[in-house]
Amino acid sequence: MQDDGIHKGFGWHIYGGYLFDINPLLSIGPEVGYAQPTKNVYKTSFDQVTLPMTIVYSATYLDLLAAARIHATSHLDIIGKFGAASVTQNIEMPLLGTSTGQQVAPELVAGLAYNVSQNVEVNLTYDTILTDGVNQSDFGKCDKIANINTFELGMNYYF
Repeated sequence: MQDDGIHKGFGWHIYGGYLFDINPLLSIGPEVGYAQPTKNVYKTSFDQVTLPMTIVYSATYLDLLAAARIHATSHLDIIGKFGAASVTQNIEMPLLGTSTGQQVAPELVAGLAYNVSQNVEVNLTYDTILTDGVNQSDFGKCDKIANINTFELGMNYYF
């Protein structure tokens, strides 16, 4: 199977938490979030044994993270987070319907945030959830959950 480059829909991640100022350069705190990454569409090629097939992977996850921010300048923060995510994966296949699998896996996040004002920032992060992983022989099986790797461009509002 090969990724045909089609990604349907809009992925999103909403989270909230509290940061404690440890010193002027470092803030840490807990964070909880819920996300639905973009769907991935894969297609098999036709050969003498199998017919062409389209498989759609989609997922949602709930995460609990420890967040740290290093205040590099008055406007720029370096972001680091680690914790766990509870991933629910759905696999849609023609004629077979939808199957669902779940796994709790470690999650790592790294990124940058630019403070636009006292309450608003724009951030860019790379988020990875390290599941069992899926290789070509695992396509269509829910006993292994596919890794989730996303780049996220977002906005934070501080109360």
